[in-house]
Amino acid sequence: MNFKIKRGIRFSIFQIVIMSLLSVALILFFLSNILTRNLIEKNYNQKKDLAISSIMEIFGISTKGSKSSENKYNLAINSIFDNINNLYEKNYTIQSQDLEKGKYIFDDLKNVFEKLKLPIPKIEYILFDDKKNVLYHSEMNSDKYIDLKNNLLKLINNNTNSKRITDTLDSTDSKYSFLNLDKYIFGLEVKLGNDEFFLKNTQKFTDLLTKQYDVIESIKVYKFDDFFNYDLELNDNQISSLKNNEQIILKNDFKETYFLPIENDLIIKVDFNKKIIYKDMIPIYFSFVIAIFVSLIIGLIVAHRVSNPLIKSIESISKSIKKYTEEKDLTAIAEIKLNKKSPYELINLSKGFTEMTQEISAYTEELQAMNEALENSYNEIEKKNKKLKEENYYFSKQLSKIAESYDDDTGNHIDRVASLSEFIAKKLNLNDDFIKDIKYFAPLHDIGKILTPIEILRKPGKLTNDEFEIIKKHPIDGGKLIGDGEEYKVARNIAMYHHEKYNGKGYPFGKIGDQIPIEAQIVSFADVYDALRSERPYKKAFSHEEVCNILVNGDNRTKPTDFNPLILEVFKRYHNEIDKLYNSLK
Repeated sequence: MNFKIKRGIRFSIFQIVIMSLLSVALILFFLSNILTRNLIEKNYNQKKDLAISSIMEIFGISTKGSKSSENKYNLAINSIFDNINNLYEKNYTIQSQDLEKGKYIFDDLKNVFEKLKLPIPKIEYILFDDKKNVLYHSEMNSDKYIDLKNNLLKLINNNTNSKRITDTLDSTDSKYSFLNLDKYIFGLEVKLGNDEFFLKNTQKFTDLLTKQYDVIESIKVYKFDDFFNYDLELNDNQISSLKNNEQIILKNDFKETYFLPIENDLIIKVDFNKKIIYKDMIPIYFSFVIAIFVSLIIGLIVAHRVSNPLIKSIESISKSIKKYTEEKDLTAIAEIKLNKKSPYELINLSKGFTEMTQEISAYTEELQAMNEALENSYNEIEKKNKKLKEENYYFSKQLSKIAESYDDDTGNHIDRVASLSEFIAKKLNLNDDFIKDIKYFAPLHDIGKILTPIEILRKPGKLTNDEFEIIKKHPIDGGKLIGDGEEYKVARNIAMYHHEKYNGKGYPFGKIGDQIPIEAQIVSFADVYDALRSERPYKKAFSHEEVCNILVNGDNRTKPTDFNPLILEVFKRYHNEIDKLYNSLK
């Protein structure tokens, strides 16, 4: 045994061992990969959901888009008013030093705004007595004091019967409120803040969130109007959704981007880093690489130990087989020597081979003789089948001529329909035998007219409705005449369905689309084309160009939807060749 064979045996054993080990490693890898990946992805999604929830809570974003912070500011103001009202109802005496320092007012306001995740706005207040005289006010310049006083008095005078009111008046960035305590009227202005103010405060939250959640790659806050000047690769529908305060989510394998519209005409763009999933999977992949390396070493060791006795046994069998092959001497098989370490299977193989060679020698000549006899029989059957098929084709052509003689068709109508059908079938890349059947059985498409009264077939004028109903029976009659033989299936389909239309408006069954056999669809198209090109008692012959227009664009009788789109496409592409073929058969 040469070195290549020995190496091949060792390599085969090595492959078996490696494949077994790797199969186990792969199964364990895939199971751990699936489980670990699911856990990692679940952890990622949980972190992402928590991050989004935090952003939604901080910036007041609902799942449908922007939720105005106005309600939160109202809630904060009402909370302060509730505290003041409760204190007053408990006979609390409002001291001037409390108001001057903003002690209970600003401490409570700060707590409420932080609890509601709102940036703390600038707050001014004035305390009136029941005569609307100013008792105290927060520190502010004179112009601001006069403006605030006038706005609060305007709000109070416009709502004399109200105990508590909050309004924006004519301002877009401030809320004015008052609380009527009978002896006192407490007025309050909350400055909502412009975009720059809001951006400055929200940056603190975004920095905190980015550090808190490792799944967040970045958070950016944009002014609404400036946002659309950036090239963020958003389509028109996505931009429209943002303008309608709807969230937009963009996803790929490594990143998810959320666009969240918020109040004050701002948009938050949050990028989530999905690469963290793959990063956490690295230990799994590294373990698999180690498993492969260990499997290779084990495979080499096992292959070497197992292959040695196996190679010696195979060498003995190989030498005996070679001698038998070269000398045809059955005694060579007896020279096979296997040692005690030879695999049990090889011992049985050697015995089986001895018996087999003896039987093979006996049967070889017999098989050769049988093979020659079978080959001759097959060739004879093929010849008879071919002759029988040719006779069927000849019979169908002669039969079609009988059918044509009943109608008023002139010229080579059936030959043209056959050739045109063959051309279209070839362009549709149908099977060669199928194409041949279509060509030779196409002339039988009107064979059923043999059973139609000849006076109706040759009537020069327009048919009555009853006469046309009789004509419409000829496809069914054709199917009956051809019969149910399997060898005539194509002929029967052509005869019975060549008047069906792809849009379901044909007859006799009203079949639609691919319910109609393709051979019938092809012959139907060829028949219509030839009929339009031919002169009849009730119409003139159309030119090829006129027929093209009728078939492609339709007229009062023929519609493009009558035909299979694939067949119509073949006609459009090869109509010049079809015209030449038609003219050659006139």
